[in-house]
Amino acid sequence: MVGSLSLMTWRQREFLSGLGWSPTHRNPIQWPSILLLGPDGWIVGLTFVTCGLLVILFSAFVFRSDRGRLIRAASIMLGATGVVLTLLAIPPVPRAAVQWASLHDLIYPLLPLAWIASAVLLSLGIGSNETWRTVRNVSVALLVMFLFSLLLTGVPQIAQLARNFAFGAQLAWLSLLSIAFAARASSDTPSGLSRR
Repeated sequence: MVGSLSLMTWRQREFLSGLGWSPTHRNPIQWPSILLLGPDGWIVGLTFVTCGLLVILFSAFVFRSDRGRLIRAASIMLGATGVVLTLLAIPPVPRAAVQWASLHDLIYPLLPLAWIASAVLLSLGIGSNETWRTVRNVSVALLVMFLFSLLLTGVPQIAQLARNFAFGAQLAWLSLLSIAFAARASSDTPSGLSRR
């Protein structure tokens, strides 16, 4: 996802420049959503759909891998994150063009909410074995980074930059979780994942 969005940002730099987009300041339509409106917007939409479906599949794997209530609840919220990410492929509508919020704008706030719920539930549900304790500790650190970055999006001069850190925390968490579950799947020893 990072590679695709970075490439699309570079390819559509003239389009973004024409709109007065800033990589640091608040913009009328924020990145990466603004990329959906450009000439290669369909590639960005396809990226959202592909990544969303992968997150949904991963959430199903997490759900099936553990019977703990909190882990299963976390996997459901992770699946909701994937659904929202998939739906974000619907391009935003510039506010000047309509008097109401676009479907994209209505769906977007659900992404951080679903991710936060998933990260919190997973952190609470993880057992005490050393591998999962590390996953829990890093999850909590990334959650704090995400929430701090989210607060900083309220500062217009650095709003876009803060969003990039928030997205980075989400992607780092998904990567960490994927690696931990892949290691667990390849191991024959009990995982000690769930504490309840």
